[in-house]
Amino acid sequence: MEERDGTRVLSVYRTAVKVYLTIPGTESIAAEVTDVRVTRTAPLTVEATIENRGNVQLSITGVLQVIDRTGETVRGLEIPEFPVLPGAARVVTIVDDANASALGAGIYQAAVQFDFGGANPVVGVRGFRVR
Repeated sequence: MEERDGTRVLSVYRTAVKVYLTIPGTESIAAEVTDVRVTRTAPLTVEATIENRGNVQLSITGVLQVIDRTGETVRGLEIPEFPVLPGAARVVTIVDDANASALGAGIYQAAVQFDFGGANPVVGVRGFRVR
């Protein structure tokens, strides 16, 4: 406790732990890709936002595919497993720094697919141009 000029300040330190509990039979597994952005083209950097719309923690894996105008997949990058808590959103940054060759000039689509354990994976797509 500290007193100054007639004012008294009291600091109390506390620690808390969150415990998530799901009653068996009430599990809801749902997710949605809410945003896909291409932030750089050299090296290719894509940010994807996924929201956990269910009531259980999700362990998510994924893949980024870069598709050219002919429909051919010119890049495929695995997204390692990561967790997302219920009601939370997570921004995943995918960087293609292992591939030495830059994308040629043209129009592409970045398709991000996340598998979260639900009935179907969720996908987000963003078009972009390399000049």
